[in-house]
Amino acid sequence: MATPNIVPRADQEGGLGTSAKSWGKLFIENPTSGGTAAATISNLDVDQVALDINANNTTANIIDVSTSTLTTGKVANFDITDASSSSTSNTLLEIDYNKTVALTSSQAKVLTGIDLDISDTQTNDAGSSGVYFGQKITINHYNNQGSIAQTGLMITCTGADAANTKGIILVTEDGGVDLSI
Repeated sequence: MATPNIVPRADQEGGLGTSAKSWGKLFIENPTSGGTAAATISNLDVDQVALDINANNTTANIIDVSTSTLTTGKVANFDITDASSSSTSNTLLEIDYNKTVALTSSQAKVLTGIDLDISDTQTNDAGSSGVYFGQKITINHYNNQGSIAQTGLMITCTGADAANTKGIILVTEDGGVDLSI
């Protein structure tokens, strides 16, 4: 006999757990013939967060994605269609880090906002081709009617010792092109 599903009495009724009594763990393993996503969140409340993670982690990752079988899919896909003709102000990805405590004597803080490491550790066949982009930025307007402004990359470095501040550091293999315009 199959394990029964937990189904609410009416559509969009009920929940699992409350702020007073919550579940300890959730484990989902979608079978190979599952036919649907392992977990789906459809948030219809337009002024509420769809997924809220509050973590006390100090040494383990808060979100951890691991795969060795991905071929043509994406590890994370944000597909946003903006159908608004009204004034908006959106941010598609924000990392807001605030250090709120001063370092004490002999302490050091090393922080990297984004660390991208792409490594091809194999000797490829002479007839193969490998093309890697560390970051690719494309901004495209289909016309220039109205007041249109674009910035591909803006870097602001302020507040540190001027002698130790660098806007861009390029390290390119000898014989490679450092900058191509």
